[in-house]
Amino acid sequence: MNFEAVFERICSLRIRGKFNNFTIILVHEPAEEKNELVKGSFYDKCNPVYQRIPAHDTTVVVGNFNTKIGREVFKPVTGK
Repeated sequence: MNFEAVFERICSLRIRGKFNNFTIILVHEPAEEKNELVKGSFYDKCNPVYQRIPAHDTTVVVGNFNTKIGREVFKPVTGK
């Protein structure tokens, strides 16, 4: 139904579904090592894309968020 390339790190795709429409937002966030101005600019561009999605659409946000928060702890995700 619609494709929008916001800039090289963000795009959105709207797909017609049988019962409702889907909006998929693909993002590639700047690396954690980048300065705060670069990352702030990224989020400033990302927010309007999300706000334009119709309320009845199913929304999926996918991509590489490149975040590193706190200490990384590896835990198994299945089983004990």
